[in-house]
Amino acid sequence: MKLAKVSQKLISDVVSIPTAPFQEHKVIGYVIRFCLKHGLKMKQDKVGNIFIRIKRGRAKQPVVFTAHMDHPGFEVLSSKNGYAEVVILGGVNLDYFETAHVVIAEGDRLVRGVVAGPLKKKWMGKPVFRVRTKDHVSRGTFGYYSLPGFRMKNEMIYTKSADNLAGTALLLDLLRSLRKKRSACDVTVVLTRAEELGFIGAIHVADDRSISRKVPLIVVETSNAKAGGVLINGGPVIRVGDKQSGFRPEVDSWMIMIADKLSKKKKSFKYQRALLSGGRCEASAYMLKGYMVGGVAFPLGNYHNNGSKTYAPEYIGSEDYADMLEFFLQLSMAPKLKVAFQKKEKELWNNYRKWADKL
Repeated sequence: MKLAKVSQKLISDVVSIPTAPFQEHKVIGYVIRFCLKHGLKMKQDKVGNIFIRIKRGRAKQPVVFTAHMDHPGFEVLSSKNGYAEVVILGGVNLDYFETAHVVIAEGDRLVRGVVAGPLKKKWMGKPVFRVRTKDHVSRGTFGYYSLPGFRMKNEMIYTKSADNLAGTALLLDLLRSLRKKRSACDVTVVLTRAEELGFIGAIHVADDRSISRKVPLIVVETSNAKAGGVLINGGPVIRVGDKQSGFRPEVDSWMIMIADKLSKKKKSFKYQRALLSGGRCEASAYMLKGYMVGGVAFPLGNYHNNGSKTYAPEYIGSEDYADMLEFFLQLSMAPKLKVAFQKKEKELWNNYRKWADKL
């Protein structure tokens, strides 16, 4: 499927926003303005996670989609005489970072700087570096690699932070698309904070029981394509599990059923299915609390900005984005999850029980 211009504009807007763990306020501001523009009702919990719900008619199956709003970066601890001390937040390649060109979000300005090497100290167990800056930066501001906010080339979307602002953009696009449809649906979108430091926002959602444990919860991620053995622009990946957990088979069967129906209806639609065990994601946090978890991921290139020799933009396929959006629209209006799992069970027994007498 081809990427619509309205989707391209939305992706460009979202992935270009500065963000880092605990520093998602600019993304949150964009989401608030988006909801006001499109007439969407939203709320925030006490730690800043966002909940947006569209409920229309008698939906057969309520569903929750969730993505995180942060990306690895750093925070300024102090600044003096043209130098700042910064602490790494999230999975940043320290070898690449030692001499990297960076930008620091100082209010509405982006201050450029160059990393001048590591310091022999840590802050809350995290490595500290020295950064030479062109202008003064304030304590508590944040930064990241100096990379393009958004660029498209040969059906690829390049950005400083696909993981997981691409997922955030996708879910806003889903809400925008659902607003235009008349079909019954009951969809909740949850946008979380500080995933890159240990699923902090998601753990709060799980502990707070802000969403029902009886409703399928689809964790949207951008996951290392190379480590997972999947193809970029080969279709979104129905994720069976991550490094820590296998996800719920009922949700897996339900999503496969909908994806298969969609592929028969639209020949251009593609999807993949894989474990994607290269790392842990928020789904594991929800699994530990007994939620009905499933996962869908964008296959990602240059995971956490790790190029072959130095830091580089992350990238996802524009076709994968278009396919995932269409897939989520179908999931939003799908039949009950229990029906899909029972259908799979019935097919299994009907196909094989005739051989039972041979035992």
